Amino acid sequence: MKKCAILVLTMLFLGFGALVAQTSNAEGQISGRVFDEGKKAFPYATVSLTNVKDSSVVKGTLSGEDGGFQFKGLKDGSYLVSVYVVGYKKIIQGPYLVSVARPSYMIGDVQLAIDARELKAVEIVRQRPLIERQIDKTVINVENSAIAAGNSALEILEKAPGVTMDREGNVSLKGKQGVMIMLDGKPTYLSSEQLANLLRSTEGNAIQSIELITNPSAKYDAAGNSGIINIKLKKNQNYGTNGSVSAGAGYGRYHKANAGLAINHREQKLNVFGNFNYGKNKRYSGTDIVRVNNTVADKTY
Repeated sequence: MKKCAILVLTMLFLGFGALVAQTSNAEGQISGRVFDEGKKAFPYATVSLTNVKDSSVVKGTLSGEDGGFQFKGLKDGSYLVSVYVVGYKKIIQGPYLVSVARPSYMIGDVQLAIDARELKAVEIVRQRPLIERQIDKTVINVENSAIAAGNSALEILEKAPGVTMDREGNVSLKGKQGVMIMLDGKPTYLSSEQLANLLRSTEGNAIQSIELITNPSAKYDAAGNSGIINIKLKKNQNYGTNGSVSAGAGYGRYHKANAGLAINHREQKLNVFGNFNYGKNKRYSGTDIVRVNNTVADKTY
């Protein structure tokens, strides 16, 4: 009887632990699409996700070329989705309760409407648009925008128009590879992995703007012929020490593991960057050789 009771309690604890693990590992997702009054996809609209509990902005993003947007990796909670474009009415939808019972929401089409309110008094306040298209470059004004909240420099760069990045960290600008990445107008000369670690450790709130130069002039190095991405950091916020630590493990025929450490220290006239990577990967290679001899020799006896 005593053994039976212990077994029942053990099973209860295991079930409770599995339930807690299931709850804590739940990752929510909210997605949708933005359209204008003509039912056409609206790209580069500012979409922000707000926590209903404390009204804090969790994350921000831009709608894609097809008007689509997506927020991943959300914890359990209640959220509001806000869509804002200059000249259009601000749209707020929700709340959406993310939980284990319902971890994902597809809120469908969000249709914008032109803001045509008649005002008795007009106060003109100059505010830079999120995306500025100039003669020689496209500028994304990250400072004080929704995309700066909750995103790293790497995540913001991935959302920039015309920019794509593969799993190895190689950056392409409008389909061209070999793009030069600059910080405050200075080339980084880092490998793809080192650059990804540096951008991953840089908070979006520390970025002032990102310049996308598809056709660099002669004043730039020839290495940037494929395009240049210049990340400008906020003044007096680009100094100090930051870094990142990464680790991974896997198992195929043999065990394999890797670890990395990246540290960056910047002062007014000094910028020191160090990177250490360790990898243990034992590989197996096998070769099968099949030989067929179709030669027939004539023999006389």
